[in-house]
Amino acid sequence: NYTLLDRYLFTVTGRYDGTSRLATGNQWGFMPSAAIGWQMKNENFLKDVDWLNNLKIRASWGKSGNNNIDHDITWSKLDLTKYIYGGKGENGFGVGDRKGNKGLRWEMTSEWNAGIDFGFFDNRLSGSIDLYDRTTKDLIFARSVGSLNGYNSILENVGTSSNRGIEVLLNTVNVSTRDFSWKTNISFSLNRNRIIDLYGDKKDDLANRWFIGQPMNVIYDLRKVGIWQMEEKDEAAKYGQVPGHVHVNDADGNYVIDERDYEILGTPSPSWTGGMTNTFTYRNWDLSIYMYARVGGLYNDDFTYMFTAWDNEHWNKLNVKYWTPENRSNDYQQIGAQSYHTQVLSKISGSFLKIQNITLGYNFPDKWMKKIRMKSARAYFNVQNPFTF
Repeated sequence: NYTLLDRYLFTVTGRYDGTSRLATGNQWGFMPSAAIGWQMKNENFLKDVDWLNNLKIRASWGKSGNNNIDHDITWSKLDLTKYIYGGKGENGFGVGDRKGNKGLRWEMTSEWNAGIDFGFFDNRLSGSIDLYDRTTKDLIFARSVGSLNGYNSILENVGTSSNRGIEVLLNTVNVSTRDFSWKTNISFSLNRNRIIDLYGDKKDDLANRWFIGQPMNVIYDLRKVGIWQMEEKDEAAKYGQVPGHVHVNDADGNYVIDERDYEILGTPSPSWTGGMTNTFTYRNWDLSIYMYARVGGLYNDDFTYMFTAWDNEHWNKLNVKYWTPENRSNDYQQIGAQSYHTQVLSKISGSFLKIQNITLGYNFPDKWMKKIRMKSARAYFNVQNPFTF
């Protein structure tokens, strides 16, 4: 670390890490990093600016490694199998479900980061903004393979992915008097993840649901159009369906619904997340409320799917808008009729707002504490996850 004139900051680091989880020849990885910073507030032209308390610009680059795998994952293991041979029981051994890979290497991530720290008006308004661009190579993934190989998957270094995003932290002192104060802390983050390459040929891997240019985790399925309605009876019949059945998109228009009609519907990752804490104090009382929001994203709600899709009339169902000839819902299929493609009902928006924590506290006055020879005491009431919208 080096600081020049109390304004220019320089940092250089180097790590050389080894792990017993990888095979000989691939156990070591070098991870350097470098950072620079400019403490602008300490410049002569800003020293006398009273309303500015902090202004710092910084940039950095670095590499980090991931070896988060089991200790024996590079070895192929034998599984015990019992069978009959020559009229009596014998023990046999075969390759387990996953094949070892002694060529497995460190998963390496390179990241650029640019940020600014600021504070204004006696730090009543302060925070930071960070932009980052993160590239990960030699991703460690369990790649699915055909079971005819004698195993179902193998852990490999697969492809390259990219993560880009922004993170914002903001702290404000909204009100500050002798008896009362109100402070707010806000956080915001946005990340965009995508696969750059897999096997060097820029081709998708359909078996593992990995697609070039798309996020690492995607929801890949048929797309729900709605429920077949009475006026669509003739069109539904072309697919062997009737009004009240689930209507999915025929992507290739051949009147046959199969895996060739599957689409990338979305990703479980949110578009953005944010949190906000408001803290109020009045004399010895304090109240803190923390809320968290996650906006965007898609996930499989197996519970809703399970209790709406089963056709057996003897099972209880969720109370949702099922289709009937009198109430033509476009949300859920008709009960009691054989319906196809009901798995698309489980695709649910991942957006929510959660009041995650509420705390009300009271700090006993110092004069009370002195009488009983205590330094401090606090009573509080806390509620976790009381509301979700």
